Amino acid sequence: MGDTKISALTAGGSAQSSDVVPIERSGVNYSLTAGGIASVIGMNVADVPWSGSSRAAYGSPQLGIAGYTFCQMFFAGAIRCPASKWKVSVNVSTAFSAAVIEFVVVRTLKDSLTTVDVTPITFGGSATPAFNATGNYTSDAISLPIDAAHDYYFCFTGPAYGQSGDLEYSSSFAISPNVLFANTNNGGTKCSSTWASAVGGGSGFNTAFPLGVSNTYFISGWVSA
Repeated sequence: MGDTKISALTAGGSAQSSDVVPIERSGVNYSLTAGGIASVIGMNVADVPWSGSSRAAYGSPQLGIAGYTFCQMFFAGAIRCPASKWKVSVNVSTAFSAAVIEFVVVRTLKDSLTTVDVTPITFGGSATPAFNATGNYTSDAISLPIDAAHDYYFCFTGPAYGQSGDLEYSSSFAISPNVLFANTNNGGTKCSSTWASAVGGGSGFNTAFPLGVSNTYFISGWVSA
């Protein structure tokens, strides 16, 4: 059949899970079934404490976020499902009285603090979401490739001192040891700024995260989109 616009084709039946979709990558041909495409969307990119379990199983302690910046790290070994687009979720347990200052992911080379890029995480198109009601919030689909060749640092800077707002967190150890949490102890300064001056300036991990790491995880979901 010659080249024809899809809009000019006669409508057919619904796609079947066994239908094959051709794929070209780096000059090599591959294929993926329609069922395979559907199964990839919504898969866990990496394990979080809530993966496959009820949140109630972990309780719902609160992480006071106002005036602070926190970081949850996923190292390359934690990546279960590489994805070109994805979404993350957080659970707001106390409504924020002011907007989030920053929520970004810093991508570095594997086992390295060499920064590749810093990507804003948006909610409803906003990089400074309000989070002014309790409940689960899921980000927009973020177009940043996730693979096992990089490490990922999710940095969340809450509203300024004097404001209010809490995230639900889990202190469960039942997840990959390749996931860590750190407190930057830099108040309301954007973590991307601290990262640039501390890590980018050559001062290293301990300068960026002076309080070290712990088992406090605030990202409640990370799935392909």
